[in-house]
Amino acid sequence: MNTIQQDLSNPTGMTQRSILTAAQVILQSDGWAKFSMRKLAKSLGCVPGTIYLYYRDKSDLLQGVVDSSFDRLDETLSALRSRHSDTSPVALLRKGLYTYVDFGLRNSDVYQFAFLRCSDSIEQNQPRRVVQTIRSMVARCIYERGFRSDLDIDCTTHALWAAAHGITSLLITQSNLLSESRGQVIEHVITVALESLQARDTAKAVGMTA
Repeated sequence: MNTIQQDLSNPTGMTQRSILTAAQVILQSDGWAKFSMRKLAKSLGCVPGTIYLYYRDKSDLLQGVVDSSFDRLDETLSALRSRHSDTSPVALLRKGLYTYVDFGLRNSDVYQFAFLRCSDSIEQNQPRRVVQTIRSMVARCIYERGFRSDLDIDCTTHALWAAAHGITSLLITQSNLLSESRGQVIEHVITVALESLQARDTAKAVGMTA
């Protein structure tokens, strides 16, 4: 498509990134229930038809929001792994699990749509990529003897993800239940999950510090 055709089909000059950014702002303020393509178009200063140049329908757009959000989480976890390559593997995994929970709580609407209100049309590729990144951290814990050597990497990864996902989902759906002690509960869940996997001779050395 040449420049003239691009200008005619997209007179506002918007991009997929600007659409997703605007959609995320609306989702954070209004939630999924009140989200609409018309409201999104109004916030962008365009007609709804312009958005359909990029996304087939509302489900396709929401898939884009989920993908974009979990891409950022995966990039954050990968950067964390790179910055702390010399850190104890268990301490690094601990940071990774905290990062995962913090992401879910800060992006509760996206998290709910991805996992708790997910329809058959929403794919899980991005969340799976995040779990694979956590898996690499788990593998390092086992290979470097931070965890017991008899542990299965995949089973251990899914168990830790279940713990992180479980407390995240609980705090999102029951926000008032643990409002005064959520920090302590998150810390306890992650600490207990990791301590149960650690090799005895390394548990005290790591100290379970963040």
